[in-house]
Amino acid sequence: MKIPNSYLIEVYLTSEKSQNKNLPFFWCILKCENGNYSNEGSGWAETPKMAYQEAYNYYETIIRPIDMTFINSM
Repeated sequence: MKIPNSYLIEVYLTSEKSQNKNLPFFWCILKCENGNYSNEGSGWAETPKMAYQEAYNYYETIIRPIDMTFINSM
């Protein structure tokens, strides 16, 4: 059986407020597979908490179902 991939949620405060004044927090979901990272999703949010929640919701609704379908097919 295939081992599930590892995922990491990162939240950043943009260094330049002018980049996105209303949504200054950038989130991304990184997937680690065979020691290599790839960006699987990203977005912008108003607060760090909202950024994490949006990233988590994206993972649960978009990434996890696809990942689990692949794992179950092995």
